[in-house]
Amino acid sequence: MTNTEYLQKLAEKIKNTRKQKKMTQEKLADRLGTVPSYVARMEKGEQDSRITSLLELADALDISIGELVSVN
Repeated sequence: MTNTEYLQKLAEKIKNTRKQKKMTQEKLADRLGTVPSYVARMEKGEQDSRITSLLELADALDISIGELVSVN
């Protein structure tokens, strides 16, 4: 799997998990201390997230980092 493919799968996972949690992009952005456009870029695979951002994201979505980064 290429980096681009992985980033797209991760983006889908972020979006699907957020929706499963019945959370808006605005609510997730608030939990992350960022703006909704940042969340939108992550969900489109346009924002390459740092590991610290992924840890914060997993916490905000109430899932483990392992669940978040497992895209298989």
